[in-house]
Amino acid sequence: MRRLAGVVIALAIIGLAVSGAGVNVGQWIAGLFTG
Repeated sequence: MRRLAGVVIALAIIGLAVSGAGVNVGQWIAGLFTG
């Protein structure tokens, strides 16, 4: 289940990066993981 979630998240990040929001998403993801 965790692997499936990882795949979905990765696809979402890739999609957003392609649409030009990659930097903002990267910062948001980093914020989630760093608390």
